[in-house]
Amino acid sequence: MTTEFLQRIRKEISVTQDTVREVIIGLSERVNRKVQTLKLHWRAASLSDQRESVLQELGAYLATLLAQASGLPERDSERQGAEARLVEATTRVRGLKKESMQIDALVRELEADTLREDLVRIQQDLTVRAATLERISVARGSAVLDQPVSQLSLPPATRVVAVCRGPAFLVVDQQLVLRAGDIVILIGPRAELKTAVSQFLEPQRVSA
Repeated sequence: MTTEFLQRIRKEISVTQDTVREVIIGLSERVNRKVQTLKLHWRAASLSDQRESVLQELGAYLATLLAQASGLPERDSERQGAEARLVEATTRVRGLKKESMQIDALVRELEADTLREDLVRIQQDLTVRAATLERISVARGSAVLDQPVSQLSLPPATRVVAVCRGPAFLVVDQQLVLRAGDIVILIGPRAELKTAVSQFLEPQRVSA
């Protein structure tokens, strides 16, 4: 009996240590992503300042050149110099813009990783409580079409938490009218969501 009890304690301690280790690793990865994101934002701001500086220098050069010539440059050397300066500035701006786009892509990737972690945690929290999230597209001919949120026949513990319409993220209020193609995010107990989903679908799909 004592041996079994000690083995159980060892097992629980081992599980606890593994859990703590996973939490520490998760936190360190999250902090590392935040640090990387801050560095990338700083770099993006620096690139933006550099582009602005290049354009300002080009504008000052052209203004000085035009003022000295009292109009458009007439000599070939002046025109060639202006063209070369313009090409150089354009090349630099394009290079800086390309790097900025690469940085934006990296930032989105890091933010997506963080978002996925948050969604997993949310799903775990809901699962423990026998609840979940449901993503539904409002179908043409469905019962909720052209109905405000206040008139939806939802179960007591089910709520509309978000509505996406095209590229827009809409503020959910009781007067919001649902349209075909809207993406509706519901939250609630699993048992309730099973009955709530049907009214967002076409009648023939429900009967099937």
